[in-house]
Amino acid sequence: SSVQKIVSEIKSCYKIQKDFTVDEFNLSEVLYNALYSIPEDEKAIIILDGFDMFHDIGEIKESVIPLYLPKNVKVIVSSANLDVLHKFFGYELQLYKLEWLNASKSKELFNSLLKAKNRCLASVKQREIVEDSISNGATPLQIKLISEECMTWHSSDEVDGFPSAVDDIAHRHITNMYLKFGHN
Repeated sequence: SSVQKIVSEIKSCYKIQKDFTVDEFNLSEVLYNALYSIPEDEKAIIILDGFDMFHDIGEIKESVIPLYLPKNVKVIVSSANLDVLHKFFGYELQLYKLEWLNASKSKELFNSLLKAKNRCLASVKQREIVEDSISNGATPLQIKLISEECMTWHSSDEVDGFPSAVDDIAHRHITNMYLKFGHN
């Protein structure tokens, strides 16, 4: 199941030895226990992109994400179907409607995010990489992640293009932050 995969990823990332047996009747409890098994001195951001597209979404009969999360855990969920979110999160959500921005609006948002931090891209190559990444438009989350990544660049840095999937961009950004600033 999708929840079993999430729990497995948590166990793997944080080297948790505890056994979590998942079945259709204990999804919420197992996810809760897995989230609370993450060491308190570690930070976790769990991104569930396309929640309404999980292959087993119809089999889940309960709210699976706990109402109260550990202080060191954040969960970001995206779904094209708000009814799915309301069904599985039996509590008030902070909902943000993220609409796809065209290339022009994407570039405008990107530039305003950089300007707000008194930053710019001095390298032509870096500007081209960003423009290529948002040339077909993007969501505000994608643009925010790209801008955060760019904030760590120096004009002399050799950089690659950005992945197209939001979770891949987030994973890359977090990994680069750990490498650049020495966090573990």
